[in-house]
Amino acid sequence: MIALYEVSIEVQKVHSDEWLDWMITVHIPEVMKCGLFINAKLSKVLDPKSDSFDTFHIQYSANSLQDIQVYRSDYSPALQASHNKIFGEYTNGMRKVLQLEKEFC
Repeated sequence: MIALYEVSIEVQKVHSDEWLDWMITVHIPEVMKCGLFINAKLSKVLDPKSDSFDTFHIQYSANSLQDIQVYRSDYSPALQASHNKIFGEYTNGMRKVLQLEKEFC
């Protein structure tokens, strides 16, 4: 069973480019180094559009819900603290855990 960990982040537009670069070069590679996820996908929301914020979704795929639970208990607190230290006042995030029921190609 594939489990998904999805993070949605609103970033103030004036900090969006800096945040995106940091996510691509630092944060997502650090998450992937934990060895609990199969892959990660980073997307920018184009519609609906906001004048103040850019919204991004990061979706991490894992082999099990247990892998996500290990990530959330053992790795996520420090990684989120690092993110919040740099971008906390410019971002607003929400996290979800999902179970993949069926994939269509």
